[in-house]
Amino acid sequence: MMRLPVLVLGLAVVTTVATQAQRPEWTPVLRGYFLNVPVASAEGPFSEAVATDVQRLRLMARSSYRALSIDVAYEHLVTLRSEPGTGLLVGLSPAGVGGDWLPLQGTLLEKSHVEWQHRVDRASLSYSGRSVEMTVGRQPISWATTLFLTPADPFVPFDPSDPFREYRRGVDAVRLRAFPGAFSEIDAAFRVADTPLGRTVSAAGRGRAAVGAWEFVGWAGVV
Repeated sequence: MMRLPVLVLGLAVVTTVATQAQRPEWTPVLRGYFLNVPVASAEGPFSEAVATDVQRLRLMARSSYRALSIDVAYEHLVTLRSEPGTGLLVGLSPAGVGGDWLPLQGTLLEKSHVEWQHRVDRASLSYSGRSVEMTVGRQPISWATTLFLTPADPFVPFDPSDPFREYRRGVDAVRLRAFPGAFSEIDAAFRVADTPLGRTVSAAGRGRAAVGAWEFVGWAGVV
């Protein structure tokens, strides 16, 4: 399908607020951003002229006290479109479409020209010891070995709207990581997901070790 010309404009506002309580161990940090991307496409040989406006608001908070930390992220996505059926822009779809086990997302409004969705993309509690780390709740997990196009990631496979391994949508899981050495890691994750085919369970373990200039990685489990 050909649409020429196309006009894309983006506006992003990012804010960060950090507060320090009386105790030095307590460090709450609040961040957020607002993104507005209007897109206009003129009439072409195979399509009509359309206009779409996507607005995304995301708030992120992380607090820690000694060995415990809490990570929370909440976002709203509003899509306005001139023609019914115009899809969301690639890269701006709400994080985590399908597979969520915890009821922390939904559609607030859906009509022919407007769609309003929201989702809690992070909601996890972590414990960090000297050589072990455990996280419970909605969290990002990426075992990808490449930066872009990550088909080998067992928990979050490739998604056109979420292509990079540096950021992954949150999944509902329990994760345990151990660090027996300076350049070695043992990682285990257990995830429950609701899919159109029913409830699924993923459980896998991964080991990483560096020997000289080489790094060896292997994982096994049920996904």
